Parts: sequence; C-alpha cells; structure tokens
Amino acid sequence: RCSFWFVRAEKLRTFTGTTPPKLQELRRKHPDWLEQQTISFVDGSKGVYKHKILVVSHRWEHPDEPDKAGVQFKEVKAHLDAHGPIQLRRTSLRRSRLSVQVR
Repeated sequence: RCSFWFVRAEKLRTFTGTTPPKLQELRRKHPDWLEQQTISFVDGSKGVYKHKILVVSHRWEHPDEPDKAGVQFKEVKAHLDAHGPIQLRRTSLRRSRLSVQVR
C-alpha cells in the first residue's frame, strides 16, 4: 500500500487558468484542492480504481514549464468532463508529482 496526494478533479474542472498551480502552491494556498489517499498495488492490478483514478503523465514542453500553452491540461479537463463517474483523479503533471483527486 502506498500513500499519494490527489488533487480533486472538481477543482480542475472549474479551474479557469491555462495550467494548474504547482503542488507546492496548492499546499500553501489551496489545501482544499488536495486529499491524501492510500492505494493498494493489488487493488490497482485488479482494476479496482479504473473508474476512480486517472493517471496522466506527459512530456514537459520546457524544463521550467511542463505545459506553458495549456494544451495538455485542456485535454485532461476534456477527459474529466467526458468521464463524470471518475471519483479520484491522479495526475503526474510532473510539477513535483502533482496528483489529482476527482470528486
């Protein structure tokens, strides 16, 4: 079992910026965006989380900014909008291992 920080998907769905804040900023300024969950490797292997968690990993566009134009984040939001039943969303936008919780 491993513990991960998740960002609530509803916060991403309603976020109007180009890219979400870094995890450090979320922890400081928006702790209500975050929730810690313990995930079981065995349950993950069995597909228990397939309707609850979305994992996103993408290549950074620039060493200092993973998605400057927000193109990849726009796709993440579109997926969240199209898959309402997802309860948790974990994303690694690779900004200090940002995770996303969808509720």
